[in-house]
Amino acid sequence: MIASMVANPKETPSSLHAHYAARMSLTIIDETEDAMSFELTMLAWTLVLALVQVLLPAVVRNREVGLRYQAGPRDAAVPPLGKLSGRLMHAQSNLFEMLPVFAIAVLVVHVTGRENALTHYGALAYFVARLVYVPLYAAGVPFVRSLVWLVSIMGIVQVLVPII
Repeated sequence: MIASMVANPKETPSSLHAHYAARMSLTIIDETEDAMSFELTMLAWTLVLALVQVLLPAVVRNREVGLRYQAGPRDAAVPPLGKLSGRLMHAQSNLFEMLPVFAIAVLVVHVTGRENALTHYGALAYFVARLVYVPLYAAGVPFVRSLVWLVSIMGIVQVLVPII
């Protein structure tokens, strides 16, 4: 194309840009179109929650054993977990056990175009339940926590129904 500009001085940088854009088949996303479904948005927020759940036990553990121990080589015996850091780690582990199932369900529903009201409310139920689950687990609330966990499982089932 540069050689063509030398041979044909009417070629301008803007026509050069248009030529390369056309050759590379660049597509411009229409900003008025909603690029993410609600279910994908709930998945994205669940991933944010997962990051928060990685940080929470670390922050609490820093207060328990001190930053010097946490930042050091950890050659000494590991101090026992405190109640709160242990509970937060268990809540994190619980999220990480079911997050792949939720993520794959949402992705399959999206790719197959089977999003509907059931998947919408299922994804919402899963996210809200996981959000509520963390403080309930941290506070040591036994039965309500289990019910909230069950709501999250039912949310996954709702997402799965259209693809089963």
